[in-house]
Amino acid sequence: MKDPALSTEVARLLALAVVGMVMGSFFSVPGLGFGLGLLIFILWHVRQLRQVRKWERLPQAPIPHNLSPFWHKWVADLSDRRHQAVQVKQELKRLQRKFEVLSVALPDAAVAVDSELRIEWFNDTAVSLLDLQPDDQGRSLVHVVRIPELVQYLQVGDFALPLDLETFAGASHPVSVQVSKFGKHDRLITFRDLTQDIRLNRLRQEFVANVSHEIKSPLTVVTGYLETIEDHADKPPKRSIIREMSRQCQRMRHLVDDLLELSRLEASELSDHDLQDVDLAHLTDEVRREAQALTSEAQHTIEVEGEAGVTIRGRAEELHSALFNLVSNALSYSPDGGIVSIGWQRKNDRIRLSVTDQGVGIKKDQIARLTERFYRVDKARSRDTGGTGLGLAIVKHILQRHDARLQIDSEWGKGSTFTCVFPILTEDRGGR
Repeated sequence: MKDPALSTEVARLLALAVVGMVMGSFFSVPGLGFGLGLLIFILWHVRQLRQVRKWERLPQAPIPHNLSPFWHKWVADLSDRRHQAVQVKQELKRLQRKFEVLSVALPDAAVAVDSELRIEWFNDTAVSLLDLQPDDQGRSLVHVVRIPELVQYLQVGDFALPLDLETFAGASHPVSVQVSKFGKHDRLITFRDLTQDIRLNRLRQEFVANVSHEIKSPLTVVTGYLETIEDHADKPPKRSIIREMSRQCQRMRHLVDDLLELSRLEASELSDHDLQDVDLAHLTDEVRREAQALTSEAQHTIEVEGEAGVTIRGRAEELHSALFNLVSNALSYSPDGGIVSIGWQRKNDRIRLSVTDQGVGIKKDQIARLTERFYRVDKARSRDTGGTGLGLAIVKHILQRHDARLQIDSEWGKGSTFTCVFPILTEDRGGR
């Protein structure tokens, strides 16, 4: 025989039978001797079986050492299978936990159904979007979510393209439905809320329209003057025409520069390489001197006040740009002879850098929109002063890159304060 353990048991059985028959022959009952030997063999194996059953009830118990090779081999195989089953069970539990974590992280509602569209599983997002309940498992999805377009889409079975619904489940937000097949007959149905996508698309369209409008206006002025010069080619153009054309070209250049700056801020991240300790006293003095040159005719006064030795960890060029934008914006909206104040202080675990003007102020319903691109409180005045409508958007992005935020406080008719709130960071910027 190929199995040594089985061969040993057969040999043991034959030996007991022969011994029993020999002993029985002495008493002239060889059959009884044979039966007695067979009974001893059976009882011995019953005892072995009891030991195996006892071991089987104790998952962590070692294999009994006094088992015969036949039983030992069988128990060893069983032990290996048991160990493999435990490993498979642990792996399944791990995969289940991972699946549960992934399903919770899914931003879209997801529902798994069988070939009859009966609900087999759904994630937490589906609970809130579709108003599903635990007892909905096993029910048909088309009976739970009663939307005619969805029912028809699922029943037709052509899932090459997603189904877009303008309204969903009584709510005004649009939803895209996508069906993916898995396994033999099961399907995973995802419901994606398109509200944010539509909003971003609208913002892109508005952005393109605003850029087009901002560039078109100075181009129209320059084109008009060029046509005037062409019509009077025999006369030299007036100096005022040249000055206005130059002003409009400068406006377009500033607009392109600001758009490129915004694009750079959005496309890159600060690294440790870019950072240095920026002294606020030095920074504000630089900005004050540059801004003072802008206000020679309006006779504004720029005041600076703050404690010495306060530094911000960041990129000096960007912090300079942010503060200069705030100061130049304050000058633009302050009356002639007005005062613009720059101040900074440590407060709790924050550094607060503020720019205060004496302008007309900002209405409360406008404050939330100030950092939007091309949003202006006073459009005519902003264009007259050469503003692009992107300054505060640039400030917001620079502050976000420095883990900071912009706080705006204003009272209509009494001026405004723009405060950059920086966290006090360690040298490694919290592991950035």
